[in-house]
Amino acid sequence: MPFRYTPLNNPKSDLRVITIQCGQISDSVRCILTEHAMPALKYQYQALSYTWGDERRKVPIIIDGEEFLVTPNLEDALRHLRRSTLLEAVKQLPVWIDAICINQEDSEERDAQVRRMKSIYEQAEQVVIWLGNYNEPSDETFRLNMSKWKMDRDCQHSNNMHVWLQLSRLLYRPWFERLWVIQELAVSRKAIVQWGNLQTAWSTLEKAAKFILRPGEAALPQYIRTIFPLLGAHRVTQVALESMFNFDTQNILTILHNTQNSKCSDPRDRLYAIQGIVEDNQDIEIDYSIPVQQVYRNWAVKRIRRTKTLDIFSACADSSRGGDLPSWVPDFREPFGQDKPLW
Repeated sequence: MPFRYTPLNNPKSDLRVITIQCGQISDSVRCILTEHAMPALKYQYQALSYTWGDERRKVPIIIDGEEFLVTPNLEDALRHLRRSTLLEAVKQLPVWIDAICINQEDSEERDAQVRRMKSIYEQAEQVVIWLGNYNEPSDETFRLNMSKWKMDRDCQHSNNMHVWLQLSRLLYRPWFERLWVIQELAVSRKAIVQWGNLQTAWSTLEKAAKFILRPGEAALPQYIRTIFPLLGAHRVTQVALESMFNFDTQNILTILHNTQNSKCSDPRDRLYAIQGIVEDNQDIEIDYSIPVQQVYRNWAVKRIRRTKTLDIFSACADSSRGGDLPSWVPDFREPFGQDKPLW
């Protein structure tokens, strides 16, 4: 029997979370979905940051005894988050996951919950960044230990090419390309990176990336230094706000420029996904019932009227290419290419 949602009592304040029932890795994934009022749930749950993957492919899990379809990547995440024993499971915090905890078919609920996305990740005890399963069986023994890359200045593993390649494969996971993760990471109290059954603090991965980008005088063989530009460390800085170039929370155009190469399946999310990380967000109105052209036009009109400037013209280079927007309305479906606002 297919799963049916019970409407939230108040989508503006209530949340659903799932409890993952214990089981072995090969068992079917079973969860219990419960509704809670905030702020009673504050810091009493964890939030998942992940990529949906191919939405055309779905696999079943069981929620409250009924079948629920999710993407294979999410099902894989649930399997690896699941505890194997009841004793371990009762100690685990429930999880908030957008694809499950928001009724995606209810546009009013979806709008209300997306408006709260910042606070949902902000008020989680921790954010779990799911990068996917292992690349190969040997990854089970992989540990993101700072000493392996000579970051503690004294280790015996820095000459091991395989270790560096393992790290690189991690950095090239699709999660680093996703637009929504920038906000999810930026507002988190604590972020944990997980791939397969392995976990490490986000700060450890970030420190590793910064070392690769600027190794300084570390005593590394030339053949190791040669591969550093290819390892993908720059992808970490692309999702970390403090590493973005010319980023100003008072000017939304700077974050729009910095994130124009990040991926999102819905072009309206070019604005919606960054609302929580800029103070200059008064002109964004989240409403998935209106087409993307109207979303961009409404935002442009409000911004021009509020700021009494034409600074959005710096983002209008390609607005007329598709022929469905006025030339004065930025089209964020296309890169706009300006390094700095013109006004």
